[in-house]
Amino acid sequence: LMDAGVPTKSSVSGVAIGLMSKQDKNGNISDYRLLTDIAGIEDFFGDMDFKIAFTSNSEVTAIQLDTKLLGGIDQRIFRQACERGLQANLKVQRKMDACLQKPRATIKPNGPVEEQLVVGASKRSRLLGAGGLNLKRIEARTGVQISQLDE
Repeated sequence: LMDAGVPTKSSVSGVAIGLMSKQDKNGNISDYRLLTDIAGIEDFFGDMDFKIAFTSNSEVTAIQLDTKLLGGIDQRIFRQACERGLQANLKVQRKMDACLQKPRATIKPNGPVEEQLVVGASKRSRLLGAGGLNLKRIEARTGVQISQLDE
């Protein structure tokens, strides 16, 4: 966000923590490993996908937990996953802060731009064209997206 020029109070980073576990015959976790910044294969074969995002001030901004274990995970594993997520995010934050300490002053040239153009009622049909043909042509040739707001 900061690199794109979005004005934020601090940088934000996120990681995914995974869980691979062995369970006993009663379904209790007998052994496990937490994985940091998991990829698709760990997510697919693993028992948990825990996404957590922090600001540079260690404030949680987003959290999502998916688990495939019928009984869920116990508090001990959850606390360890939170701590692992915090430590991983702090590492990412240090790397980010070494590159960019505050948001860019302006949005990058390839950043999204929104502009509003008011077209008088008497000229709208000319702009739109029959069946919206002119509008579709403008969008196709320029790559812009035009939204019509009715008053």
